[in-house]
Amino acid sequence: NVTGLDVPAPYTLSHTCPASLQGGASCQLSVVFAPGTVGNFNTPVAIESDVAGAGTRFALSGVAVSPTSSLTITPNAVNLAGANVGMSAPVKSVTVTNYGNSTATVSGIGIADGAADFNQTNDCAQALAPGASCTINIGFSPATYGLRTANLVLFEEASGTLYPVALTGVGNAANLSVTPGAANFPNTVLGHTATQNVVLTNSGNQPLEALVVSLSGASEGFVLDSSQ
Repeated sequence: NVTGLDVPAPYTLSHTCPASLQGGASCQLSVVFAPGTVGNFNTPVAIESDVAGAGTRFALSGVAVSPTSSLTITPNAVNLAGANVGMSAPVKSVTVTNYGNSTATVSGIGIADGAADFNQTNDCAQALAPGASCTINIGFSPATYGLRTANLVLFEEASGTLYPVALTGVGNAANLSVTPGAANFPNTVLGHTATQNVVLTNSGNQPLEALVVSLSGASEGFVLDSSQ
């Protein structure tokens, strides 16, 4: 007869063992570990029998840890390449995964320091279970020419952690500059001429189409030569 099938808390035991275990027979023990506090729980368990010398022992060992959420965003930086000003680049995505052992509370997702150029949509629930993932889609529509930067930010409430993802993109456009910004002529004798040179530069990354240079305002006495 098998006796002594008991275990101390935080373990509980269930089994399929009959009161009398015949020769060559076996039965199964199922042990559940349900700690209520943090710590190590090591317990020897004795299985006794009414047969002399037939008792045996086995050890239970478990470690109780505090529940924590641990979010990872991959990739942690996104380059959305280039797009013409006012147009949109192809959308790119990042994945948020909870590698912790408790539910993460996602209380905010947004764009910081560049909301005019970047945008986001997502399918992330406020409660992200352990092992679960969600997706954030990032769009880029540059409002102006040149390198544009921003941060995608996610706030996890339980840990108070802010998770940033660096965003970059380039706004494509022509960018005309005039040097110098003003042409100041010296005193000039009537019937003579004086010349000043002004340089037009396209410092952008797109062609400047249909360029027309002309004089406006009180332009009497001035002649424009744009052939050089």
